[in-house]
Amino acid sequence: MLRSTRTVLLLGIAVQVAAFLRTAIIAAALGASPDVDAYNLGLIAPSFISTVTGSWLQMSFTGRYTSLVARGEKALAAAYRSRMLALVLGFALVFAGLCFVFPGRIMALFIPASKTATIASAAAALRLSGIILIPIISGDFIALILNSHGRFFAAALAPLFNALVSVLGLSLWPTVDLSALVWTLLMGSLAQCLVVLTALLRTRLGFPIETRTARAEVRTTLMLALPLLGCLIYLMVRGGSMHERQVHEIQAQQKAFEDYIRRVANTKE
Repeated sequence: MLRSTRTVLLLGIAVQVAAFLRTAIIAAALGASPDVDAYNLGLIAPSFISTVTGSWLQMSFTGRYTSLVARGEKALAAAYRSRMLALVLGFALVFAGLCFVFPGRIMALFIPASKTATIASAAAALRLSGIILIPIISGDFIALILNSHGRFFAAALAPLFNALVSVLGLSLWPTVDLSALVWTLLMGSLAQCLVVLTALLRTRLGFPIETRTARAEVRTTLMLALPLLGCLIYLMVRGGSMHERQVHEIQAQQKAFEDYIRRVANTKE
């Protein structure tokens, strides 16, 4: 157990080093430029969605699935992971589709509407970078399955392959621009998914295609996702005006402060 923990820690450090190398390559090639700004802004939504989805799966799936494995309920565990894999893959496809079809509206949730040029460039980056949600979310779910079966090394190795492939691809790309940043990021995410998928195939775990079991487990898992889904819907519906409301509130506070100063000044006179 101690050796596994040490290995996972070392792999985590290696991932951070590789990520730093990618950042250094971007900084050396582009510095502070509109392409870098568009790339970073275009990653906000995919990063947020993948983080929220990963947290939901950690909270709702991992504990229940691990307990099934520990108790030796292989049939129920197989049905549970099979149904959840289909569900997670469906979510990933939907989120990636939303990023591809509505990139401008999504970026308007994070960028003031007055900055139309910034929204347009970030939306162009999001249209492609949103595709990484498919391999990232699917790969993270497979990694949770591997962890539940004690295959920690493969789950920890996958992000390192992601970072190394993206760094290598960026260093070999003819011209480092926005397209190169996004495509190498996608290549890295595909490599990460391929590593955990290969490890999963080696475990010879079954995934029943048609099963009527594990409905209660899946229902409970979905119920725990409702608060997160509500937040996403709220952001999609009301998020576009958040910046405007914030600006209006600041202006109102500033006006109230100025009125107070005038009243105090008039009182002293």
